[in-house]
Amino acid sequence: MKKYVLRFLPEYNCSSLWYENDAAYDKYGVDSIEYSDVGLSSSLIQELEKFDESILNIIDWNDPGGPCPLSKSERMEIYNEGQRLLSLVRTELDDEFEIIDCLDWLKPKNE
Repeated sequence: MKKYVLRFLPEYNCSSLWYENDAAYDKYGVDSIEYSDVGLSSSLIQELEKFDESILNIIDWNDPGGPCPLSKSERMEIYNEGQRLLSLVRTELDDEFEIIDCLDWLKPKNE
């Protein structure tokens, strides 16, 4: 069993890592977890921060309750980038970490 369980869950204006178990909460706190706190490389941190910025484009900030301003293909690009970064995070973190994929909310729905 992994010691620290984290969620990879993109949110607005914060990192995409969140605690999932008590050990992670005790070590990293209740807010989103800083990428440097878990020991990710600076190059991956830069990619993650760019990804986190892209999440802001999913909402039309002039009409936050309205439809997503991105096309399905643009939204799929963000989802795919999240999957790629999740894989890199899992690779870089040692055996003490389990990272749960919480990216499904980004994937466009078939309409």
